[in-house]
Amino acid sequence: MVFSELPFSRLFTAFTSGDASLAPFYPHFPLAPDTLTKAASHFEWDGNRDALASALEEYNSPFEPHPEAVRNIDRLHDKDAMVIVTGQQLTVLGGPLFTMYKIMTAIVQARKTEATTGKPVIPVFWMGDEDSDVDEISSIGFPSKGQWFSDTLKPGSNAPHAAGYMPIGADVSRLLDAVDEALTPSLHHDDVMGLLRQAYGSKPPDTMHPQAFGELVTKLFSKHGLVLAASTPKSFKTLLQPTLLQYAERWNEVRDVLQTQSEAIGKVFHQQALVGETLLFEHDPLKGRVRIDAITDDVISRIRTNPERFSPNVFLRPILQDALLPTLAYVGGPGEVAYYAQMKTLYEAMGRSMPVILPRVSATLIEPNIRRYLDESTLAIRDYHGRSEDVEAAVMRSSDAPDVDAFVQTWKDELEAIHASKGAFVVDIDPTLVASAESVLKEQQNALEKLKQKLVRATKQKEETKLRRAHQIREALFPNGNLQEREWAMIHVMNRHGLDVWDRLIEVFAKADLTEHHLFDIGN
Repeated sequence: MVFSELPFSRLFTAFTSGDASLAPFYPHFPLAPDTLTKAASHFEWDGNRDALASALEEYNSPFEPHPEAVRNIDRLHDKDAMVIVTGQQLTVLGGPLFTMYKIMTAIVQARKTEATTGKPVIPVFWMGDEDSDVDEISSIGFPSKGQWFSDTLKPGSNAPHAAGYMPIGADVSRLLDAVDEALTPSLHHDDVMGLLRQAYGSKPPDTMHPQAFGELVTKLFSKHGLVLAASTPKSFKTLLQPTLLQYAERWNEVRDVLQTQSEAIGKVFHQQALVGETLLFEHDPLKGRVRIDAITDDVISRIRTNPERFSPNVFLRPILQDALLPTLAYVGGPGEVAYYAQMKTLYEAMGRSMPVILPRVSATLIEPNIRRYLDESTLAIRDYHGRSEDVEAAVMRSSDAPDVDAFVQTWKDELEAIHASKGAFVVDIDPTLVASAESVLKEQQNALEKLKQKLVRATKQKEETKLRRAHQIREALFPNGNLQEREWAMIHVMNRHGLDVWDRLIEVFAKADLTEHHLFDIGN
């Protein structure tokens, strides 16, 4: 499906369709089958590969990664090695489906690019440990026994800390029990809960979110060579100190070029985020993540002595990511694609080249029963996106059942015509009786409305099966009126199809066109 048929932004739709108006905002645009190969042919990176490999080994080791991931870390010593990065907030218990889709897209694109270039290309997941949106990382939802289950993990700290400094807290045990009860009984239920309890439930409450999330992702994807990276650990921030200082010494210039670029994209499409005075926060043990309003000599001094205390905003984070890693490409969702449209001149101001921006695979998974219902339906997929009553009306319009609305309207029209033709007769006899004649018409019209409601109910009863199935389709494809990939927790899919469902989907993703939304049948 083309993205314009679904709830995606105009900018993202233009990006995936190769709209020429976006060419000034992305250095590698429009995307073509050989975009990554061409970019790799002249790729350069000036970072310290030995120090990077050492820091990645130290960071990944506690997660007990698969030998493939360990080998990939070692391959970063190679001067030609590159990475394809993706990242996401560390949502409790693994987050929504699109997080998995990002990871799988990065794995697939790394494999393809290595095959075409002959150079080492490593998939990396950037842990969103600097994000402080506690509400977003604490929520989970999925279909449960005919209802929608949703729950929220109570924060392990009252301060607005970034996720890297936020403990999972004692409430995680309650959440795991609630999820255990809500998951539909299946052959894979115990495996899923075992994985979740190992990653989250076996840890003390003061365990930070990255430790739990990282263990979960490692267990699922390190066999495919996925390496984890982050920016809160001191070992990484030490490597990033020169870039932090570079930004701090030219923060005014950076703000101005970023603002100019943002205004330019805003005139054509929209600004995904507003530009603040600075792109930095500072971690305070008591107050959490505190915005820095101006870069002073004192701030620069603190960066020199304690770089780990400083945290980038949404614009500076990619700059730090690409200073730490030899990034050939970044795999992003629609929002991130839009962020990057504001950042080309920021990269230039920081003396860096923006990587290739790739949209992640976007997909809707279709279970066998939903596939059967779709095959029997006359509606298009897009017709199921909308309010429940709108979907119901569309089903009725497409049905071969009698058109009650048209039937009753015709009857009303005929009544009004009869009334109009008899009006002169009433006036000739007694003009004061016109109001009585109008009342007769009103009574007949009201009686027709009551009849219409009865006819609609009778028709609906006959069409009950179609309507029930339409509602099931809508809830499967667009739960809560949103795209499935944004709403379904990934554990719901594992519970239905096994822990290895991602291994199978990776092979499917290898054939997916990044410029379209896909409908993947699953479970057949």
